[in-house]
Amino acid sequence: MQDNTTFRDLGIPFSLFDAPVRLASSYTGKERCDLCEKQDAHSFRLGIGDDIIAPCVACGEPVAFDADEPRPSHCSSCDTEASFPVSKSGDINVCYECLREGRAAFTQDTEFGMVRYEDAVRGLTHGVPGLSVSGYETILNEDGWRQVNVPSNILLELVRTPSFVTWQGERWLFCCNDLMTYVGEWQQADFSRQAKDGDGQALFAQLCSGEGWTDWSWDSLRTDFPGVIYAFRCRTCETHRVYWDCD
Repeated sequence: MQDNTTFRDLGIPFSLFDAPVRLASSYTGKERCDLCEKQDAHSFRLGIGDDIIAPCVACGEPVAFDADEPRPSHCSSCDTEASFPVSKSGDINVCYECLREGRAAFTQDTEFGMVRYEDAVRGLTHGVPGLSVSGYETILNEDGWRQVNVPSNILLELVRTPSFVTWQGERWLFCCNDLMTYVGEWQQADFSRQAKDGDGQALFAQLCSGEGWTDWSWDSLRTDFPGVIYAFRCRTCETHRVYWDCD
């Protein structure tokens, strides 16, 4: 039987991650936090593209450091050079409390483009070439990428949330001008359980339609579906959206 324990069950909830803990790509269990040095703490591994955030010694403004490159950084406010705040190389573990307090940040990918810590602070996704989106304010950057304005507090919540396991990389979805909550990998039973009338096949037909879905049917979920369906729930209207990828 698969373990469906969630972060909420562990007492470390994330508003954007309500799937089983086993689907979190960066969770390392209880280890020593390399930032606050707390022992036996629920921890997450920082990787390529992730950031450590520390206050500038001169002005106190937050400074971002590449977690995988132990080198100095410069404060964007006063340009003071700041030393890398962790005295180790290799994988860096950060505990739940430090992550939620903003001392570390994951880089996440969304349907509106990548979001790093610096993007979250600006309230602007990194953008996607040729992106067409309605209902959101966008800007065209100098590279011709369409960037989407999203309130900074929403994007900061995202970079303080662990990524989920995928083959091709996570892609967080949006609904109601907000990021959706990742709820896990869906199979036939999940569609049936979430359908208000119990008709999972009808819900599959509703959610899994359009470009990229034409070759797959309800029956293929049981027989020859080649990938994984990732499901999200809207934090406002509670409807679901899904996407899929494969090896």
